[in-house]
Amino acid sequence: MSNRVIIGIGSNIDPCHYVAAAVEILASRTTLLAQSPTVRTKPIGRPEQDDYLNTCVLLATDMDQPALQRWLHEVEQTLGRHRTADRYAPRTIDLDVLVWNGEIVSPDVAEREFLQDALCDLGFSWEE
Repeated sequence: MSNRVIIGIGSNIDPCHYVAAAVEILASRTTLLAQSPTVRTKPIGRPEQDDYLNTCVLLATDMDQPALQRWLHEVEQTLGRHRTADRYAPRTIDLDVLVWNGEIVSPDVAEREFLQDALCDLGFSWEE
């Protein structure tokens, strides 16, 4: 059975390059079904840094949730992400599972309107 997943993608270091690279890598190992429009957002937590470029993708995968999460971390490392104690530090790429088989699994969705809009763009009915 194929799992349907919505992944949030964001970057504020050379964001056009890294967002496009992330989408390309995700499409190489999963079935990319749709992508939301790309939007710019102000950084959260550290407003002095560059704006973020964000999009979400709807994909189908045979990976289970833990395997997909491990792979997303590998993709982030491949694209130069360095994890630090500062959760608001600038980053080349941020990949987050937002929805897993119709269920919101990320608390960020409730807090960020641009994610809610992206989910709607992908046909997901968002409700708090």
